[in-house]
Amino acid sequence: MRAVLVLLFMLAACTEASRSMVLDGRFDDWESIPKLLAEDSGDAADSLVDFADVRAVQDGEHVYLSFAVGSLINLQSHAGSISLAMPAMNMELVFSPLVKAGSPGRGALLLRAGKRSSAYEIGLLQAPTHAARRFEIRMDRRELLAGDGSFTGKLLFRDAIGRVQDETDMFSLEARSLETGGVLASPSLASQGDFRALSWNTEHGGLVARKDAFLPLLASFDADLLFLQEIEGAEPARELADWFRENLPGAEPWHVLVAAEGGDLRSALVSRFPMEPVDLGLEKGSIGAERLALGLVKMGERKLLALSVHLRCCGRMDSPEDELRIEAARQIRRALDLYLNEHVVDGVILAGDLNLVGSRAPLEILAGAHLRISEPLSSDGQQMVTWRDAKGSFLPGRLDYLLHTPGRPRVERGMVFEPTGTGHASDHLPLIFDFSW
Repeated sequence: MRAVLVLLFMLAACTEASRSMVLDGRFDDWESIPKLLAEDSGDAADSLVDFADVRAVQDGEHVYLSFAVGSLINLQSHAGSISLAMPAMNMELVFSPLVKAGSPGRGALLLRAGKRSSAYEIGLLQAPTHAARRFEIRMDRRELLAGDGSFTGKLLFRDAIGRVQDETDMFSLEARSLETGGVLASPSLASQGDFRALSWNTEHGGLVARKDAFLPLLASFDADLLFLQEIEGAEPARELADWFRENLPGAEPWHVLVAAEGGDLRSALVSRFPMEPVDLGLEKGSIGAERLALGLVKMGERKLLALSVHLRCCGRMDSPEDELRIEAARQIRRALDLYLNEHVVDGVILAGDLNLVGSRAPLEILAGAHLRISEPLSSDGQQMVTWRDAKGSFLPGRLDYLLHTPGRPRVERGMVFEPTGTGHASDHLPLIFDFSW
């Protein structure tokens, strides 16, 4: 998109809007933000990416940018690369940097004076993680301002062999006084419902490998029903039951179910309530049965069907890995529908690591017509990230989800908890939900 107009404006007038910005990939909070560039979509009709609807805003801590790309792509892996050039700072952000000519890119990187650095250095976040036609990013403001306090940049798209196919004009945000962010109070972990559910990918057997980091967190969460992924062990069910009994004893005994399949990446359910295994009729060895733990949790007179899910990782939209995620979701959804047609339950909760780095289809299939996709925010209420790894090339993203029957049980509170001061437990963050009947 060659923009026909550049708007330069003072952001003091946008303070209220910027304070409400939430990086969640839903864009409703962008409606009040003026467009930086007049749209000229369609000028790059033969290009995979045709920029449009470029908006930006900043607050005392961050610069936010939103833009449409004209095609359904994964920002961090597509046939080409999208760059945010910031010439005043001699910096360039590259999404989906080319690995080799003609092949899809991978991840994101920061170029400082032409030298490769980690995009984590400027606190870069991007949403959504799955394929979309529009994206939003957030960056640490202090890292990006020129000497006069302004922020300037332009977007470029290069195809799979490095040719520029579309670009915007330079856009600018004028300087404004730097406000210091307030110190966020730690969120209260007091339970606000009849029971608490916790979903957490433990990263390759972390309960055992990093026990000292996990234990204080699990004790403080005091969850009644846990949806866990990446459980390792020669006898995972027995070993997991022993671990909870020895490390987190309580007035009620723990009940444990572990997926029958999945090798060293099994899912599990751990409950303070009595629980019995459920057979959904999935074929042994099928992609749907892989790494799926499910059980009927008995809470007094109520019966809750619980599923701990872990879909295959990696790839991008239309990749073999994405097709496996889609097929697994289809098999689980079909089996779940058949089960619910023949059995009466009071509610359903499905939670786990869905690895939505390709299409959004697996999530929509699992939700179907009967499950609601929860939207928990981080502890600071400003973003929806559940995974991060500063040592890798991929940006923090939302991989973990919880779905539930609407109002049965009712969500009282849901959040993604960012542990501090306990050491590295997992590259995934825990999802905490309080439910009431």
